Amino acid sequence: MPLPMFENFRAVWVEKTKSSHGHGGIGWEFGTCLWSPTTDKTGKQIYKNMVAAREGDLVLHFYEDALYGRELDHYFFGASVVDGAPEVKDTQPPLAGEWANRSEYYRINHRDFTPFADAISIRAFAQKHDDEIKRELLAELDQPFINYKNSIRLAQGKYLSRCGRGLYMLLSEEIPDAIQPFSLPQSQNKQAKNAKQDRQATKPFDYEEYVEGQRAKREMSFFARNPRLVRDAKDHYGLRCKACSFGFGDHYPGLGEGYIEVHHLDPLSERNNENDGRKLTNLSRVTVLCSNCHRMIHRLIRKHGRSISIDEFKKSVLMEKHGC
Repeated sequence: MPLPMFENFRAVWVEKTKSSHGHGGIGWEFGTCLWSPTTDKTGKQIYKNMVAAREGDLVLHFYEDALYGRELDHYFFGASVVDGAPEVKDTQPPLAGEWANRSEYYRINHRDFTPFADAISIRAFAQKHDDEIKRELLAELDQPFINYKNSIRLAQGKYLSRCGRGLYMLLSEEIPDAIQPFSLPQSQNKQAKNAKQDRQATKPFDYEEYVEGQRAKREMSFFARNPRLVRDAKDHYGLRCKACSFGFGDHYPGLGEGYIEVHHLDPLSERNNENDGRKLTNLSRVTVLCSNCHRMIHRLIRKHGRSISIDEFKKSVLMEKHGC
């Protein structure tokens, strides 16, 4: 059995999260903690499972996005162990996304995060095990899946769910290789953790580059599926960067002719969902930028956690340049 024995844990949980908000930003990265508001916008305690988690519980991570260039989906991406009791924080994460501006947040640290070599598509998993998951829903409450119009799908708005034994066994069968860290004795676990830290020390993980890379992949994926929008944007805005007036054709004669990058003005529109094709046909929601300005405006978007206009971007660059 690739996953550890279900009976080894007091409880098993499923985290359902997404990359569009960077899992919260620096200090709240995916693989380090679970977090949520303490209530929804109306004051309802829909995140009460967060206070039910305990030290040593197992967490299975369903992560939304194409981490390795795949199509958008939730993926069963890895597992970890709860490390300590849930905390209540009165400050929000740097990138709180749609959970911004709440008065308090839950945070649960976890350890021994182990990503899988091959992430498992939840959509494909649900289709493959449709009947079995339906039976599991009858046997266990509070599952991450629901039966919607007689087909299985992930429950919307459900961040942390319980994973019953039946579902756990189905998920374990999908993992090609055994997961080692959770079954090692404590002394070996410590050695493995130290070795992992040594490896990370020689090749540090640049979180900002990771988030920017994922955002760029989402843009590229969207525009690749919507070539007419790219053509219309170029016809409407021209081939010079709207931030710095750079023209690829001027600097790279022949090779650069006709090239410019199209940019989403609203970062929320980069969440590749089924409505994207309708949402972004409006040219007022895109513009054209050179590669450098395109990359830098995304850094500014990530820094502030909101959309940034071209005028605001230009003012910010000037202020930084002159030390204002």
